[in-house]
Amino acid sequence: MINSGGGFAFPPFCLINRLQTDVEHNETTAFRTSRSQIPRKVILIDSAAKSRSALAYLNRITQVGFDTETRPSFQKFRHYNVSLAQISAEEECFLFRLKQIGSLDNFMRFLENPDIQK
Repeated sequence: MINSGGGFAFPPFCLINRLQTDVEHNETTAFRTSRSQIPRKVILIDSAAKSRSALAYLNRITQVGFDTETRPSFQKFRHYNVSLAQISAEEECFLFRLKQIGSLDNFMRFLENPDIQK
């Protein structure tokens, strides 16, 4: 939903009341919902070094959630590669910019790891 100022606006049913962002470090420190305060950290992974560090951490966790984002296609049989992968642990959410992290070998090994429930 786009508001009249040209920026994005949350729909009225959205539970997020406040979002505190540390822009300098690309991390979200906390967000509040109408039901409770949930500490969260959103970490942008946009280099090979950050990817290695994040995957080393994520490989020690037994359960994660994930989602992907891809450029939309409005033509039949036209497909694009995944550009962003979101991997969420209990307290952190990692946003992997897949085109910027270099080799995807370690990332694929993480996804294929049978010891981590996804």
